[in-house]
Amino acid sequence: VDVALLMRFLNDLEQQQVFALLPDDAFRAETIAELDEHLISEVLEARPMAEVLSVLRLLGTDDQADVLALLPSEFRARLIDELKPDEAEEVEELLHYDPESAGGIMSPEFFALPAATTATDAIQALQQSEDVEMAFYIYVVNEPGHLVGVVSLRALVTHPSDTPLSEIMVSDVISATVETDQEEVARLAARYNLLAIPVVDEGNHLEGIVTIDDVIDVMRE
Repeated sequence: VDVALLMRFLNDLEQQQVFALLPDDAFRAETIAELDEHLISEVLEARPMAEVLSVLRLLGTDDQADVLALLPSEFRARLIDELKPDEAEEVEELLHYDPESAGGIMSPEFFALPAATTATDAIQALQQSEDVEMAFYIYVVNEPGHLVGVVSLRALVTHPSDTPLSEIMVSDVISATVETDQEEVARLAARYNLLAIPVVDEGNHLEGIVTIDDVIDVMRE
């Protein structure tokens, strides 16, 4: 975050020098995620393609989409072509949404389990998960993938281990649709003191979540 702030005050050559001096691609990815939008294209277009791809792959899918949306179309197309098919598919789906909608800022990486899952099994599944960036809540879905409830981590660990999620979940879920304006998503998070907002399609199928870091960005804008 501090490096990204510093970059505002550097010229193009200095930005490239600082970016090259960062310790590894993971650090570069975190810096890119925090950079001012107008600097992202300037920094990445001057870097080798292999390095840009390595940095891009270390970002969450929602951040990948945000970064790609800021790049020139030809450069963006080349990068998407180099991503793995499943990575490219998720990113392209996010790029289709209005960038100022819930769909445009959501992360498709969320944690959801069936209602019959016990508290113990849910905790074990959460511990074994590698793809979830921010597991503030466990979302409960039915067989078709429709959102039917939400369980906080506090509720999960304070109930007997054999309790099914259906007995501890809140069924009146505060959610947004993929078309909901990002400012309304931020208002929902603030009004109900939530760390994440689930995002559903017209059929109430869980598509992703908007996490508190993105909510704060919207409020700041």
